[in-house]
Amino acid sequence: MWLSLRTVLLVLALVLVVGLAPVSSMIKPVAAFSRYSSIVLQPEEDDLRSAVIDPGGQYAYFATDTSPGRIVKVRLSDFTRVAAIGLQTGEAFPTSAVIDPSGQYAYFGT
Repeated sequence: MWLSLRTVLLVLALVLVVGLAPVSSMIKPVAAFSRYSSIVLQPEEDDLRSAVIDPGGQYAYFATDTSPGRIVKVRLSDFTRVAAIGLQTGEAFPTSAVIDPSGQYAYFGT
């Protein structure tokens, strides 16, 4: 499944807000804006709604807008799906996310 334009823009916004040098150096100027890559996710990993990037700029964590929700870990260096975890019953539609400064914990609001 392709990432939606909304998800791509969310990731770009996170990169700009967090100011991660390794990731932001991959972003091309607006004048040369083009598609960089794509990723195919599992069937239950669609409709991505929230995301965070670890402080080191190595991984992004995306939450699905599903019931129960899923968190998908993506390596940013080669845009590869690394892992995913399903949330528990009642932990549905995680539409907000934050990550602690050390990058050890990400919190998703349902």
